[in-house]
Amino acid sequence: MAIVAINQLPNHEDTLLLRLLGKGQTQKQAIDRAIAFDTSDPRRAAILRLLANWKISLEIAGQVDAEEGLMMALPQAYLEWEQQTEQRGEQRGALKEAQALILRQLVRRIGTIAPAMQTQIQSLSLIQLENLGEALLDFSSPTDLPTWLQKQKN
Repeated sequence: MAIVAINQLPNHEDTLLLRLLGKGQTQKQAIDRAIAFDTSDPRRAAILRLLANWKISLEIAGQVDAEEGLMMALPQAYLEWEQQTEQRGEQRGALKEAQALILRQLVRRIGTIAPAMQTQIQSLSLIQLENLGEALLDFSSPTDLPTWLQKQKN
């Protein structure tokens, strides 16, 4: 068994998660360090989600006064997490709308789309869906869609 003095841990990434559990300046530095990670770093997103959930839990439990130092450091992390969540939701919404539009256009252009083809279309990225939207204007037979989808795999 060992005892860890969180406030005496070195200030680097290996100890970041433990230092988040600390108090006062130790915790604030850990939060600041996590927020400073590159926005594409998956650790940053995971830590922001953790901090946002922590903030919500403290508010629900009515422990805001007891954790005043933490609550002062969390708003930026919470706001960033909330913005990222909102952006992901918007991106998913745009993707769903594009999928529905392309499927409707394909049905009008070449007729019924087999469920397997629908599944393939729903797995396309937004850029691929945009490309399919342009390509389908040139489709003249039902075999054009499987041919186009096959080319995307290559």
